[in-house]
Formats: sequence, structure tokens, C-alpha cells
Amino acid sequence: MFAEVAYLFRHALVRSAAYELQPPSDRARLHALALKLMEEILGGRPSVLPPLSQSLDAVYIPHPSDPHAHELVEHARAASSAMSIEEVREIVRLYLRRAAHFAVASYRNGAAADYWGQLAEMETGPDRAEALRRCSLVVSSLGQYAQGQQLLQEALEVLKAQADPRIQAAVLKSLVSNAEFAAELPGTEAWGERALELYRELEDSLGYCSVLISLASARLAAGNMAGVETAHSEALEIARREGFRYQEANILVIRSIVHQQQARYSDAERDSSEGLDIARELNDVRLETFALSNRANLHAAMGRTDLAEQEFIEVLALNRRIGARGGEAVSLMNMGNNYDFQSRRPEAERAYELALEMARETGNRRLEGVVLGNQAMTLMETGRLEQAEEHLLRALAIHQSVGGRRSEAICRSALAQVMRRRGLHTAAEVEAAHALAMHAELGTRYFTAATLCDRALLFLETGRLERARVDWCQGTAILSELGHTRELEKQHASLREVCRQTGYDDLDLKS
Repeated sequence: MFAEVAYLFRHALVRSAAYELQPPSDRARLHALALKLMEEILGGRPSVLPPLSQSLDAVYIPHPSDPHAHELVEHARAASSAMSIEEVREIVRLYLRRAAHFAVASYRNGAAADYWGQLAEMETGPDRAEALRRCSLVVSSLGQYAQGQQLLQEALEVLKAQADPRIQAAVLKSLVSNAEFAAELPGTEAWGERALELYRELEDSLGYCSVLISLASARLAAGNMAGVETAHSEALEIARREGFRYQEANILVIRSIVHQQQARYSDAERDSSEGLDIARELNDVRLETFALSNRANLHAAMGRTDLAEQEFIEVLALNRRIGARGGEAVSLMNMGNNYDFQSRRPEAERAYELALEMARETGNRRLEGVVLGNQAMTLMETGRLEQAEEHLLRALAIHQSVGGRRSEAICRSALAQVMRRRGLHTAAEVEAAHALAMHAELGTRYFTAATLCDRALLFLETGRLERARVDWCQGTAILSELGHTRELEKQHASLREVCRQTGYDDLDLKS
């Protein structure tokens, strides 16, 4: 009997019908009762939180009701005719905020974005701007970078009517952090300088340090290496003086990336290990994911492909755990690079396809360009030269549109190589010269060396032996100095093939 009744009542249609039979006023009272009983069972109503605009540095303290906060919001809304409008509003505001915090802590970024968005609709002035900023953070973590920037721009518009320096500085800092992925690099310096100015006036060294770190990342993407070094040095000094361990780890990982790009591998390993240790010490999963991804890339660059593969798989799992779609796309691309180096071409192509799909889905134009360039190299190595050139031209257009100077220079080097292999020597020579000028400006010595070696092959194919000798000697000297034995072996294999085709002896370039 009781089992039958329980079954019938639990059936969705029966439940819905029973609910609809209640008059609206009774339904509202039932929701108010459900709200009251749930709060009693879950440890009582949490304390009212201070306004969002006054909670930038507040630490989220969990409450037993947090996993059910979204249900409490719905009960309060449905009880509106049985409670005062102001009381309902305050309860909804309280539980929406707690639901958002809990969703972020649980890595449910989609739900968190929804809750922060709903809260922003309820707030005004600086509190609305801060809700929009927090919504932007979780939207961006889902890889929706352009939408994240739109929310931040909306927050700035709100602050024009009612200024709040601390919220404005935080919004500007977020704009800088997101710019690299939202293809808005040209705007970062102005946003960054204004944020630094505000944090100086507020005497907020933590905010100031965080802006410097974001500027360093954006400058790295733009190829402004001098600017990267300036921001790093100042930020690291502040972080160590003030004990900002999270910021210190971030700086060390970014600096490790710079060292790796300049083939200073011992320095890169030192900074990478130290940054990863701090991330694990702080038990910060997002920071650990960033640091571990960098170390996996470093292993790959140094030829430790097995170690790299293990850590790339671990990074991919961490990104999926925390719901970081953008990070997941980068992980897939890095795995593709590692497969490609081992000549595991089918696996590389599949990883690139997934990464490209995700980059487009999330609107990450810069990543889309990088993946297209990497795909082009696989196409080139498998003899699909026309497709490779098409990919590179699309990638080049993207890098030029987003202001990624370093990526543009690398893309031009690759394009010159593909054009040479296609026999388009004049076009290849123009692209190589353009790429070398950019690499000289950016200080990317590894790519300078690789481009010089490939241009030497071009000169050899077109009968200009002396010019070939000059480029070859310069390029291989740089690679030897940097300790790039793997790239040297690859270049010598290419030289032997060109010599076989042209009738030269490879010793002709060494004399």
C-alpha cells in the first residue's frame, strides 16, 4: 500500500498534476514553507554577505546550504506572493551568490556563469560591475573569450555612471588577462597602464603585481620581449618581497616559457620546477595545470617525448576536471605536436583536428592560427604541400589580425619552407627575409637559425653556393650554441637530400 502510494507520488506526471491543483496562493505558501524547512535542516540561513563591490578580497566560506542554494533561490522566487518583495529579493540575492561561489569551487563553470549573470541583472552600480566581472571570469574559463570581454566592457560602461576605482582596476586587469585569447592584444597596454595607475593610487601591491603578470603574458604573445622582461622583473621583486606565492609561481612559469623560447633550457627547467612546486604547495589545481603544461612542453622541446606524453595526458585530465575548455584545446594541440615529432602522424592529425574544433568553438582566434600552422607542418612532412600552404596563409591572416607578432614570424618561416619545397623560390625568399627581420626584432634565435638553414637550402637549389654557405654556417652555429642537437640532425638530413637532388656535396657548405 505505502510503496504503491510512494511510487505514484514520485511519478513526474502525478507530482505535476498534484502541484497544479493547488491555488497560486497555496503554492506560494508551500514554497515559503519548503524554504523555511530546508534552511532549518541545512544549518539555518547564512549570514548576509557584504556588497559585491566591497568583497574583492573576501574569502568564500562554505555553508551546508551551498549545494542546495540554487533550489532555495527557486523556492524564494515561487514564494513571492507569500513574502515581501524586499525579503524575496534579499534571499534570492544571497543564495544566487552562494550558488555561484559553490559552482566555481566545484568547477561547474557553466552553472557559475548563469548564477553570476542572474545576479548582475539584480544589482546596480559597482555591485553590478563586479557581478559582470565575475561572470566574465567563468565565461572565459569555458573558452568564450569574446563574450568575456563584452561583459567586461559592459562593466566599464556601468562604472562610468558610478565610479569605483577598485572595481575599475579589477575590470581592467581582467581585460588584460583575457586579451591574448580574445584577439585584442593591441588594447592591452592602455588597459594595463590605467590599471597600474589605479592600483598605485590605491596602494594595492597585490593588484599591481597581478597586472604586471597579465601584461607580461600579453606582451609575450605580442612578441614584445623587452616588455616581458621589464614586467617580470618588477612583478617578481614585489611578489617575493610581499610573500605573494601564487603570483610568484605564475611569474616563474611565464619566465620559464620565455627561457624555453630562447632555448635557455637549464633556466627554463629551474623556473618551471619551482613554479610547479609552489602551485602544489598552494594546492591550486588551476595553477598546477598551467605549470604542469609548461613542464610537459619543456620535456617535449628537450626530446623527452615519453615524459612529455605522460604529463600532457595528466594536463588534459586536469583541464577536463576543472572545466577549462580553452586549456583542453591547448593540451590537445600540445599532444599533437609531441605525436608529430615522433612521426605518429595519424595521432597528431587527430589531436590537431580536435584542438582546432575546440579553438573555433571557444572563439580563440590566436590558438586557431597556431593549430593551423602546426597542422601545416604535418601536411608538409607528408607531401601535401598545397594544403600546407593554404593552412599557413589562413594562419598568417589570423596572426596579423590579432596582433601576434611572434606567431606571425614563425608562420612566415614555415611558409617560406613550404614555398621552397613547392619550387616557388622567389616567393620563398621574400617570406624568409621578412621572417628573419621579425625574428631579429623579437630575439627568437632558434627560429632565426632554422630559417637561415632552410634559406641556405633555397640558395643551394638556385645555384648561389656562397650565399648558401653563409646562411648555413650562421644557422648551424646558433643551433650548436643553443644545444639544439635534434634540430641540427633534422637540418643535416634536409641538406643531404637537397645535395642529392642538386649534385652538390654537403661539404661545399662547410668549407
